[in-house]
Amino acid sequence: MSTYYQPPKYPASTFESMTPSDDTLPVVVVGAGPVGMATALGLAQRGVPVTIIEAADQVSFGSRAICISRHSLEAAGRLGFGAELEKIVLPWVGGRSFYRDRQVLHFRMPQRDFDVRPPMINVSQSEFEQIMVDTIEQNPLITLHWQASIAGILRGDDEVTLEIDTADGKRHLRARYVVAADGGRSRMRELAGL
Repeated sequence: MSTYYQPPKYPASTFESMTPSDDTLPVVVVGAGPVGMATALGLAQRGVPVTIIEAADQVSFGSRAICISRHSLEAAGRLGFGAELEKIVLPWVGGRSFYRDRQVLHFRMPQRDFDVRPPMINVSQSEFEQIMVDTIEQNPLITLHWQASIAGILRGDDEVTLEIDTADGKRHLRARYVVAADGGRSRMRELAGL
Protein backbone atom coordinates (compact mmCIF):
# COMPACT_ATOMS: atom_id res chain seq x y z
CA MET A 1 0.00 0.00 0.00
CA SER A 2 1.38 3.39 -1.01
CA THR A 3 1.28 6.38 1.31
CA TYR A 4 0.98 8.75 -1.64
CA TYR A 5 -2.19 9.64 -3.45
CA GLN A 6 -2.15 7.83 -6.80
CA PRO A 7 -3.46 10.28 -9.41
CA PRO A 8 -5.12 8.96 -12.55
CA LYS A 9 -3.26 9.18 -15.85
CA TYR A 10 -4.85 10.99 -18.76
CA PRO A 11 -4.56 10.01 -22.42
CA ALA A 12 -2.80 12.28 -24.87
CA SER A 13 -5.13 14.96 -26.21
CA THR A 14 -6.01 14.97 -29.88
CA PHE A 15 -6.57 18.29 -31.59
CA GLU A 16 -5.90 19.89 -34.95
CA SER A 17 -3.76 22.90 -35.74
CA MET A 18 -5.67 26.12 -36.14
CA THR A 19 -6.24 27.27 -39.71
CA PRO A 20 -5.98 30.91 -40.84
CA SER A 21 -9.80 31.12 -40.83
CA ASP A 22 -10.10 29.92 -37.20
CA ASP A 23 -10.74 32.52 -34.53
CA THR A 24 -7.73 33.21 -32.33
CA LEU A 25 -8.09 31.67 -28.86
CA PRO A 26 -8.53 34.31 -26.15
CA VAL A 27 -6.07 32.76 -23.65
CA VAL A 28 -3.76 29.76 -23.59
CA VAL A 29 -2.27 28.77 -20.23
CA VAL A 30 0.89 26.69 -20.43
CA GLY A 31 1.11 24.45 -17.36
CA ALA A 32 -1.60 22.69 -15.34
CA GLY A 33 -0.14 23.18 -11.89
CA PRO A 34 -1.97 25.11 -9.17
CA VAL A 35 -1.11 28.53 -10.66
CA GLY A 36 -2.08 27.65 -14.24
CA MET A 37 -5.34 25.99 -13.22
CA ALA A 38 -6.25 28.82 -10.82
CA THR A 39 -5.65 31.32 -13.62
CA ALA A 40 -7.91 29.32 -15.95
CA LEU A 41 -10.67 28.98 -13.35
CA GLY A 42 -10.54 32.69 -12.53
CA LEU A 43 -10.72 33.72 -16.19
CA ALA A 44 -13.55 31.26 -16.91
CA GLN A 45 -15.55 32.73 -14.01
CA ARG A 46 -15.31 36.04 -15.86
CA GLY A 47 -16.55 34.47 -19.10
CA VAL A 48 -13.16 34.12 -20.80
CA PRO A 49 -12.57 30.82 -22.62
CA VAL A 50 -9.21 29.25 -21.72
CA THR A 51 -7.13 26.44 -23.22
CA ILE A 52 -4.57 24.76 -20.93
CA ILE A 53 -1.55 22.93 -22.37
CA GLU A 54 0.11 20.39 -20.04
CA ALA A 55 3.14 18.25 -20.91
CA ALA A 56 2.48 15.59 -18.25
CA ASP A 57 -0.14 12.84 -18.22
CA GLN A 58 -1.31 13.43 -14.64
CA VAL A 59 -1.26 15.95 -11.81
CA SER A 60 1.96 16.27 -9.81
CA PHE A 61 2.98 13.14 -7.98
CA GLY A 62 4.86 12.57 -4.75
CA SER A 63 6.09 14.90 -2.09
CA ARG A 64 5.53 18.53 -2.99
CA ALA A 65 3.51 21.12 -1.10
CA ILE A 66 1.52 19.72 1.82
CA CYS A 67 0.76 22.77 4.00
CA ILE A 68 -1.82 25.13 2.52
CA SER A 69 -2.64 28.51 4.05
CA ARG A 70 -5.99 30.01 4.98
CA HIS A 71 -5.64 32.44 2.08
CA SER A 72 -5.28 29.54 -0.39
CA LEU A 73 -8.44 27.97 1.04
CA GLU A 74 -10.25 31.28 0.53
CA ALA A 75 -9.03 31.40 -3.08
CA ALA A 76 -10.16 27.78 -3.60
CA GLY A 77 -13.62 28.79 -2.38
CA ARG A 78 -13.77 31.73 -4.80
CA LEU A 79 -12.60 29.53 -7.69
CA GLY A 80 -15.28 26.93 -7.08
CA PHE A 81 -13.45 23.97 -5.53
CA GLY A 82 -13.17 24.96 -1.87
CA ALA A 83 -16.04 22.78 -0.62
CA GLU A 84 -14.56 19.66 -2.25
CA LEU A 85 -11.11 20.48 -0.91
CA GLU A 86 -12.36 21.01 2.64
CA LYS A 87 -13.77 17.46 2.67
CA ILE A 88 -10.29 15.91 2.62
CA VAL A 89 -8.01 18.34 4.49
CA LEU A 90 -6.52 18.17 7.97
CA PRO A 91 -6.72 21.58 9.70
CA TRP A 92 -4.08 22.68 12.21
CA VAL A 93 -3.09 25.76 14.23
CA GLY A 94 0.39 25.07 15.54
CA GLY A 95 3.39 22.83 15.66
CA ARG A 96 6.40 21.60 17.58
CA SER A 97 9.89 20.60 16.47
CA PHE A 98 12.31 18.41 18.36
CA TYR A 99 16.04 17.85 18.24
CA ARG A 100 16.55 14.37 19.65
CA ASP A 101 14.46 14.43 22.86
CA ARG A 102 14.46 18.23 23.34
CA GLN A 103 11.76 20.54 21.98
CA VAL A 104 13.43 23.36 20.04
CA LEU A 105 10.38 25.09 18.61
CA HIS A 106 6.76 25.50 19.56
CA PHE A 107 4.38 27.85 17.77
CA ARG A 108 0.69 28.58 17.56
CA MET A 109 -0.88 30.58 14.75
CA PRO A 110 -3.69 33.03 15.44
CA GLN A 111 -7.18 31.53 15.22
CA ARG A 112 -9.88 34.02 16.16
CA ASP A 113 -13.49 33.18 16.95
CA PHE A 114 -14.72 34.85 13.75
CA ASP A 115 -12.23 33.08 11.43
CA VAL A 116 -14.15 30.86 9.01
CA ARG A 117 -11.16 28.65 8.15
CA PRO A 118 -8.15 27.34 10.06
CA PRO A 119 -4.81 29.11 9.58
CA MET A 120 -3.28 26.06 7.85
CA ILE A 121 -4.36 22.72 6.43
CA ASN A 122 -2.53 19.62 5.34
CA VAL A 123 -3.35 18.09 1.96
CA SER A 124 -1.01 16.70 -0.69
CA GLN A 125 -0.44 18.86 -3.73
CA SER A 126 -1.48 15.88 -5.88
CA GLU A 127 -4.92 15.76 -4.26
CA PHE A 128 -5.23 19.55 -4.34
CA GLU A 129 -4.46 19.58 -8.07
CA GLN A 130 -6.78 16.65 -8.78
CA ILE A 131 -9.70 18.52 -7.25
CA MET A 132 -8.81 21.48 -9.49
CA VAL A 133 -8.72 19.20 -12.58
CA ASP A 134 -12.10 17.72 -11.63
CA THR A 135 -13.51 21.26 -11.36
CA ILE A 136 -11.96 22.27 -14.69
CA GLU A 137 -13.42 19.22 -16.44
CA GLN A 138 -16.90 20.43 -15.48
CA ASN A 139 -16.33 23.94 -16.86
CA PRO A 140 -17.38 24.34 -20.51
CA LEU A 141 -15.13 27.40 -20.94
CA ILE A 142 -11.91 25.48 -20.16
CA THR A 143 -10.18 22.94 -22.39
CA LEU A 144 -7.29 20.98 -20.85
CA HIS A 145 -4.88 19.23 -23.24
CA TRP A 146 -2.73 16.51 -21.61
CA GLN A 147 0.61 15.28 -22.99
CA ALA A 148 1.06 18.39 -25.10
CA SER A 149 4.36 20.22 -24.66
CA ILE A 150 5.48 23.56 -25.99
CA ALA A 151 8.04 23.28 -28.80
CA GLY A 152 8.12 26.89 -30.00
CA ILE A 153 6.51 30.31 -29.92
CA LEU A 154 6.13 33.01 -32.53
CA ARG A 155 5.05 36.40 -31.27
CA GLY A 156 3.06 38.65 -33.59
CA ASP A 157 1.71 42.14 -33.10
CA ASP A 158 -1.59 41.04 -31.61
CA GLU A 159 -1.30 37.27 -31.15
CA VAL A 160 1.06 34.45 -30.26
CA THR A 161 1.38 31.21 -32.22
CA LEU A 162 2.39 28.20 -30.14
CA GLU A 163 3.99 25.14 -31.68
CA ILE A 164 3.00 22.13 -29.61
CA ASP A 165 4.39 18.59 -29.60
CA THR A 166 1.55 16.08 -29.32
CA ALA A 167 1.24 12.30 -29.69
CA ASP A 168 -0.11 13.03 -33.20
CA GLY A 169 2.79 15.31 -34.18
CA LYS A 170 3.25 19.08 -34.20
CA ARG A 171 0.19 21.28 -33.77
CA HIS A 172 -0.18 25.07 -33.87
CA LEU A 173 -2.51 27.20 -31.75
CA ARG A 174 -2.95 30.96 -31.97
CA ALA A 175 -3.83 32.96 -28.88
CA ARG A 176 -4.40 36.58 -28.02
CA TYR A 177 -2.67 36.01 -24.66
CA VAL A 178 -0.43 33.25 -23.32
CA VAL A 179 0.18 32.67 -19.61
CA ALA A 180 3.45 30.91 -18.77
CA ALA A 181 2.65 28.80 -15.70
CA ASP A 182 4.94 25.90 -16.49
CA GLY A 183 7.15 26.04 -13.41
CA GLY A 184 10.58 27.06 -12.23
CA ARG A 185 12.43 25.55 -15.19
CA SER A 186 9.89 26.92 -17.62
CA ARG A 187 10.09 26.00 -21.30
CA MET A 188 8.09 29.16 -22.03
CA ARG A 189 10.69 31.35 -20.27
CA GLU A 190 13.46 29.62 -22.20
CA LEU A 191 11.68 30.12 -25.54
CA ALA A 192 10.94 33.76 -24.70
CA GLY A 193 14.58 34.39 -23.76
CA LEU A 194 13.72 35.27 -20.17
